[in-house]
Amino acid sequence: MKNGVILLMLFSIIISSWAQDGNYPSKKKNALKVTIKGGGGSSHDFFQLFGIADGKILSNKGRNSVKYTEDSNELVGLIDESDVLMLTNNRPLDHNAKIKIFEHVNAGNLTLLINHPSTWYNWEDWPEYNKQLVGGGARSHEKLQ
Repeated sequence: MKNGVILLMLFSIIISSWAQDGNYPSKKKNALKVTIKGGGGSSHDFFQLFGIADGKILSNKGRNSVKYTEDSNELVGLIDESDVLMLTNNRPLDHNAKIKIFEHVNAGNLTLLINHPSTWYNWEDWPEYNKQLVGGGARSHEKLQ
């Protein structure tokens, strides 16, 4: 009985912690690889909203592999192995990440999803981002209700 209770507790811990890091690996060999780049100010709980919630949706019940990161340096390495990149950050990106994003998008090797926090004019040193990838931008929005 005691061993059964311990096993049940371990199983519960494993299940409840699955993908709590924002990563949803697929068991499918040819799964679409989605990277989510989050992180930024205090207006959003980036990890909870974009890592956990969006990660779960984008994993499509295990059909896609999803990796969430807030680390710009880690992003540089992830771009090469990604089919889809979801930008949902308002922190600056590493210079090499900026270059890789444009290279992969322009070559047709990367589908880009740009979510609300990344549609703003966040980066004065990267005007081509808003001009060529976003097609505009925002500097503010109405007060949240």
